[in-house]
Amino acid sequence: MEKKENHKQRAYLNSVTSILDQVVRQLIGFFTSPLIFNGLGSALYGVYQIVLDLSGYAGLADAQSTQVLKWTLAKNRDTVSVEDLKSEITTGLLMVFLIAPFILLVGGVISWFSPSIISIDEKYHDLVRLASAIVIFSIIVDKLSNFFESILRGLNLGFKGMGYRSILIIFGGGLKVFVVKMDFGLIGLVSAQVFLGFLTTFVFYYLVKKNLPWFGLGKTSKEKILSYTKLSGWFIATKFAGMALFHSEKILLGYLIGPEIVSIYVLTMFTSTTMKSFLDSVISGIIPGIGTFFGKGQFDKIILSKDLIFNLIWFISFSIGITVLLFNNSFLSLWVGPGNYAGSFENLLILLIAIQYVLFFTTGNFINVTLDLKTKVYLTGMSALISISLAFLLVPNYQILGLGISVLFGRSVMSVGFPIILNKKLGLKSISFNFQDFRIVVISIIGLTAAAYLQDFIIVESWVLLIAFTGSSFVFSSMLFWLICFNSNQRNQLILRFKSIKFFKVKD
Repeated sequence: MEKKENHKQRAYLNSVTSILDQVVRQLIGFFTSPLIFNGLGSALYGVYQIVLDLSGYAGLADAQSTQVLKWTLAKNRDTVSVEDLKSEITTGLLMVFLIAPFILLVGGVISWFSPSIISIDEKYHDLVRLASAIVIFSIIVDKLSNFFESILRGLNLGFKGMGYRSILIIFGGGLKVFVVKMDFGLIGLVSAQVFLGFLTTFVFYYLVKKNLPWFGLGKTSKEKILSYTKLSGWFIATKFAGMALFHSEKILLGYLIGPEIVSIYVLTMFTSTTMKSFLDSVISGIIPGIGTFFGKGQFDKIILSKDLIFNLIWFISFSIGITVLLFNNSFLSLWVGPGNYAGSFENLLILLIAIQYVLFFTTGNFINVTLDLKTKVYLTGMSALISISLAFLLVPNYQILGLGISVLFGRSVMSVGFPIILNKKLGLKSISFNFQDFRIVVISIIGLTAAAYLQDFIIVESWVLLIAFTGSSFVFSSMLFWLICFNSNQRNQLILRFKSIKFFKVKD
């Protein structure tokens, strides 16, 4: 008899795997970013950040087959045969190869026009074009590694890669510092990404072969490919709207103001991005495991899991957010030197944008499992249109502050719309925002705003003191939220879930 899947344990292990990777990624970023920043200089570092986001638009030509594959496997893994799973894998791989020429075509156009978008000095135009082209090629290589990783995640086996990606991240960070220190410059930096892409592909292929004895290619059909194409169409539309919404801030700042302001924006948002990445890791580890509940129609379990996840998000956001707001200025002064902090209100807006993103990212992932993406695409596109339109009005005069207001206001469409879509899928009322939810949000925003005000009065000039103060702030904020924001039932539910997890057991 096949062993029953332990959903809570696998969700925990998948989350630990993702969290470990993110912790390592942020630590490597912490140590390497100043070295790369100083090695390239402020202008070229800003160019590097813009090129990464700009070249990502070539991914819009991708059929998003790896996403279709992941969510299809997540939904159907317990209800179809191994041969059917092989068929899904074969179709997904075929779609990856079919779409590669289109990525190169779109990427070539983007690479050619990239200097005009970045507003960089003419002497750097050829450099920017070559760097963009190399990043485009790395995107294709990444699609192969994403294909194998999607198989593991879709089958709720992401934890089988625990430690492997972390080692790759450490190696990649060292490689990037090496090429910059050896004066290979921007071209060496982006070329390193291509090499890392090939290495990552090999590692995840090995993991799939090791953990899936039945892994192989199966039969596909024209009908199966067309069904993937149809689903891919909505995932492409989701990616297009998402790229415009989530990867346009640096491009807009670079185009409207210049690459130097992009450097300040990227450095200021480092701590908020760290918090967002941590939460993304937890969510990404949990939701594919919940996908099987959609396939079985067990909506009561989905609703319970959703409520617990959102409570956890607010708890972590408040605890880390207070600490980020109080000490980010001091952190940046010690990390990369004074003069690279955007400002207290700008910092608050950046943090609120990160929290807002995590909330609708979570809801959006629940919607992805249903494979019904139509309304989600419309709302994302509307949010992107509002955000970008407001940015053109506000950024020239208010710079990062104007960008923050534009993004926060534009994305509010998704903050309201996504929960309505998901509630309808779960058979709930369109709006199910109760008093307790409202209370948590209000208290959290009041606390974060107070911390943003207080940060102007806090200057820490020692790493030892900064570590001590941030640790104390995190503990105090966590206790405050636990006692004031949660009611007894919410506290009991979280404690019950944590007690059911074997924290030191690394197998499901």
